[in-house]
Amino acid sequence: MSQATAWIDDSLDFELCTGDGEPLDSERHGLQMSIFASLVRMGMRERGKEDFYVGTDMFVYYSVQQAKAIAKDPKTREHFKGPDVFFVDGVSGHQRDYWVVWEEDGHYPDLVLELLSPSTGRYDQAGKKDFYARTFRTPEYFHYRPGAAELDGYSLRSSGYSRIRPDASGRLWSRKLELALGVWEGVYEGRDGLWLRLFGEDGRLVQTPEEAMALERDRERRRADEAEAEAARLRALLGER
Repeated sequence: MSQATAWIDDSLDFELCTGDGEPLDSERHGLQMSIFASLVRMGMRERGKEDFYVGTDMFVYYSVQQAKAIAKDPKTREHFKGPDVFFVDGVSGHQRDYWVVWEEDGHYPDLVLELLSPSTGRYDQAGKKDFYARTFRTPEYFHYRPGAAELDGYSLRSSGYSRIRPDASGRLWSRKLELALGVWEGVYEGRDGLWLRLFGEDGRLVQTPEEAMALERDRERRRADEAEAEAARLRALLGER
């Protein structure tokens, strides 16, 4: 019997919290969460995959005991577990306010990304990593410092997390996403700098929806220009006769 199955008969006589009232560390943290989640969705849907969920800055409830502890003292952050970004495979993609493991057939996050900051960096690199390995048993854990080239990834083994070795370009392959995580320099939402992006096995950059739309507009303009050039050529030929 899975751990989640054992909790199904437990009932809650209170509402689950959806937030802890803590602001994001910076604007770049918020933008990085947004772009990474968007890219995961794009990467999945490019393969025709729909049975997945991507959560950003939302709570993960993994036990009734944890939920009760939060309800009893919501000002104590010890029991709050809210990854910056997490990915769950093989589930419905419908909207949720929080992730409740025992209501999701025992599904824990398959991949977690934490964004490092001066206030949380040390805990993200050690304490959270140990928690995800021991309690969530999350197969892949990554942490990245927004605006920098500092990226690390870990794959779960029986003894704990083992570091994912970067390829020749410095990117880290995710078996869960079937994509590589890597640092890219460019502009996103009008902000220039380094961003964590996703890449295909062939090294192709996974595009954001906005980039994909811009590329399609460029293609349409080129097709229109080529059609106009061909029409002008035909008119010129007719005029010579």
